[in-house]
Amino acid sequence: LHDLHEQYADEGFDILSIATFDTRGALATFREDRGFPMPWRHALLPDDQMEWARDRFEFTGIPAYLLVAPDGSILAEGWDARGIGLMTALETWFGDE
Repeated sequence: LHDLHEQYADEGFDILSIATFDTRGALATFREDRGFPMPWRHALLPDDQMEWARDRFEFTGIPAYLLVAPDGSILAEGWDARGIGLMTALETWFGDE
């Protein structure tokens, strides 16, 4: 994700990661001590908001992966929104060869 964010950020690609069942301290440790700075928007979802998020985004488990276009349409989800699938979807969206 870090490489893709760096590659496509100037073209409008952004990431929103949402942590669940975690604390601010645990997130800070993950970002600083484990070498994952996550230079994108990141939120901590309160436990009492999990049901709302599950209903709104229709995921059944976590982690859940969604690639959403600026118009709100879903370009890829699940395994197609991570790893090689994510790279392929971004190349298609941004017109890379």
